[in-house]
Amino acid sequence: MNKKLGVLVVALCLILPQACLADEKADAEAAIAEAETLLEELNAVSPWFGPALTLKTEAEEHLEMAKESFEAEKYSEALEHAKMAIKSAKKARGLRAWLLLSRGGFFGD
Repeated sequence: MNKKLGVLVVALCLILPQACLADEKADAEAAIAEAETLLEELNAVSPWFGPALTLKTEAEEHLEMAKESFEAEKYSEALEHAKMAIKSAKKARGLRAWLLLSRGGFFGD
């Protein structure tokens, strides 16, 4: 069943490339918006230090690359960069929380 669905999607994309491009564009746009929201939340808190700061900076760089790719109409590339931005932002948030908790002695230190 999944193979038939995959073949159908590929066939439709070959026949109607604009439809697939529109989906890819919408996916990239949504991922960029999610990455922007995450980074706005991260930038609203401080302090940022060490590896968490590095991850946050990496997320910002990927978001910028996603926006540039989107403007250049390279939607699949934009989507990939936006996904990497989301992943880095989530890692930065988690690592920052862990670092703050561990410095505060919440882990038995």
